Parts: sequence; structure tokens; C-alpha cells
Amino acid sequence: MQGLIFDVQRFSVHDGPGIRTTVFMKGCPLRCGCCHNPDTWDPAGGKEWTAEDVLKKALRFREYFGEEGGITLSGGEPLMQASFAAELFRQSREAGLNTCLDTSGCVLNGGVEELLSVTDRVLLDLKYVTEEKYRAHVGCGLAAPLKFLARLNELGKPVTLRQVTIPGLNDDEASVRELVRIAEAHPCVDKVELLPFRKICQVKYDNLGIKFPYGDLPEPSREKMKLLEDKILNDATVMSGSVLKVDAFLGQKIDVCLANEMAKEWKRRFADKEINKILTIEASGIALAVLTAEKLLNPQIFRLKYLGMTARKIFGFTAFSARENCEHLKKEIF
Repeated sequence: MQGLIFDVQRFSVHDGPGIRTTVFMKGCPLRCGCCHNPDTWDPAGGKEWTAEDVLKKALRFREYFGEEGGITLSGGEPLMQASFAAELFRQSREAGLNTCLDTSGCVLNGGVEELLSVTDRVLLDLKYVTEEKYRAHVGCGLAAPLKFLARLNELGKPVTLRQVTIPGLNDDEASVRELVRIAEAHPCVDKVELLPFRKICQVKYDNLGIKFPYGDLPEPSREKMKLLEDKILNDATVMSGSVLKVDAFLGQKIDVCLANEMAKEWKRRFADKEINKILTIEASGIALAVLTAEKLLNPQIFRLKYLGMTARKIFGFTAFSARENCEHLKKEIF
């Protein structure tokens, strides 16, 4: 089986966990105004590769992947070549490589289901949070990626929800707040990333004789990006029973300095809430829970996945682990 490939990039560090080989596939049905790869839209002109050839190239750099790295399919839109992508991922898994799918989530069919069955992580690009902006600036409706995300949630696939921050289109707090709400509604999402809009792709449009739709828009400032990123990091919410939930969007890596500053900020924001319990679902939240507990003068800390009977009587809801694809606590009566 052969696929149409535009390029293969080595030592990628922004296309999934660890160091990766990123394969840019040809063909995309969308026309996003911020697209950085207009040269991948048309399937024509791509080089034909077999899955074996792509994997062989990736394995040349295996020693740099470590435990988390592997192979990422991007584009273009890899869902347009789902059968080839599934075969490549199947072989990659057999070779012990982590598989990551970078997609817009615009298609969901039998071929895509097969691809998802051999995908370890999905980088889902949710470009906007309103139907109006999707129709005007993407080429499909918001329902398509939301349906895709709902399916990922059903499958328990770990998801990094990504969005390119574009001044004047989705850089307001209301947009980011809705992005966070969507993430919270899908437990499979364990990370949210905001990517600053950049215009380094202008030369590609010029070479193709195509007008860059967002060529006149400014790039977001560092200050603006930090403001929006802080709104995502500041995801703590007070739940019933004076419980502070602290683990959202931490992933599996811990920045001690950042965690300490977050704990200080949460002490300031929730000082009047009489917090007496700190709740973390993922192990990655334990360090932050400890720091937050210390700042709030020693409330109790619970890790929800493996609670004893006493804690089970306190918390009455289900904790779903996307990584382990199972539920750890069934809903019980208080």
C-alpha cells in the first residue's frame, strides 16, 4: 500500500510527546485561513511512499525517541489517506513506536475508525468555538470536530486539544473559556495548547500564487499569549464539599516552579472558600496538590483513582482515565 507524502521531518518536538518523526501527508478538504501548509492541499505532486519505507526512515532515529517519542502523521489532513495511515501506524506499533495523529477531525468513517484503533494520541486542532467562524474560515462546521472529539472520548484516546490563537478571531477570553469548557466536557483531553498565529508561511502562498487570507492580520504578542495561557492553567474549580480540583491540563510532566506559583495563586483566589480537601485524579496532580495543600494550611489530599471506602463515601462521581481507558470509581450514594 502506498501513500502520498509531502515531506518527512526529523527531530520534531512540537508534534506530540518526546522527539518524533513527523510525516506530512498530501491532500486536505479544508481551506483554513491560517493554514501553514497550502502546498499540501492538492494530492497531486506528492511522492508515493510505502508504509515500510516511511517506517524504515523513522526507525533510523529511534535512539533519539526515548520512551515518549515516535511517529506523527500531519498534513494536509491524514484522515484523507486513512487506510495508508492505519497501515503505517500498525507497523509502527509493532516496531514499538508511539503513534500520534495531528488532525482537524473533519472526517469520521470506517477507515478513520481503523486508524484510531492504532493511534496512541490525537492532536486535535479545534480552530474556533463557534459555528459561524468555522463556516466562514475553515470550510466545514463545528459539529464535525466535536463529533470526532466525542468519539475519541468514547474510545478513551488521549487528546491534546490545540488552537491557533488569531488576533481578532479567537483571542478573546470568552473564546478561551469556551475552549476550556469543551475540554472539561471530554475527559480524554489531558492537555490544551494555544499556538500563536505566525505568518512565516507567507512565502508559500506567494510561490503558489495564492492570496494568504490572514496576511493582513497581526501576530499575537507574547503578553497576549501568556494572558490566554494563564486562563487555561488557572483551571482550578471548587466542587461540592469544599473540594478544590487541581489536576486539569497538567499532563504527565511537572514544572516545580510553575506548580508552586500556581499553588500561591490558588491560595489567593480560594482563601475565602474554606477548602479542606484537595482532589487530584491523575498522578501528575499529586505534586501540585501537595504544594496547594501546604499553602492552604494542610487540608486533606485524595487521589481519586484508588480511594478507600471512607473517601468513596465522600465523593460520588466517576473518574475516567483516558490513558488507561477505564473508570476508577463508580458513582455511589453519599
